[in-house]
This record gives sequence, structure tokens and C-alpha cells, in this order.
Amino acid sequence: MKFDFYEYNLSGHFLSALINNDYSGLDDNEADTLNSWLAGLPAHGHWDIPRDELGSEGAFSVCDICQVHAICYVVRHYFAIREA
Repeated sequence: MKFDFYEYNLSGHFLSALINNDYSGLDDNEADTLNSWLAGLPAHGHWDIPRDELGSEGAFSVCDICQVHAICYVVRHYFAIREA
């Protein structure tokens, strides 16, 4: 099976919910925003942080989930692709 991925620029406070399914760090509005964003993704798969992002301090930019300026990280969303 082969995989491809999309890259997203995401605020650090969403990462635990995405990777560990731990929503405890989000308020109800943030959890709703995240769930709405996830429902609109083009594929289902798993999340990963590229090795070069691990241990980085992130960068101040716009989060793809909430469209707010925050400390963000590049996060990959991997999904299976069909082989011909």
C-alpha cells in the first residue's frame, strides 16, 4: 500500500487533539472548530509531525484550522492511495 500526504500549518494547541485524540486542552468552541475542519478534509488518514519539526519552536503564522495568527507547526496528514 502506498501513501501520500497533505501538509497543513496548524496551531500547536490543536496537536494533542489531532495526534492523540486528547481534546482536554481545547474549549468547546475550539473542539467544534477542529471537528468542522476535520469533516471537510478530502481524505481520512493519520497525522504526523515531520522529523525536522520535532523539537522546533514553531513559527508565528496563520493556522489552517482557525485562521488565527499563532505559533504553528507543519503537520502531515497521510492517506492511502490506490495503486494502478
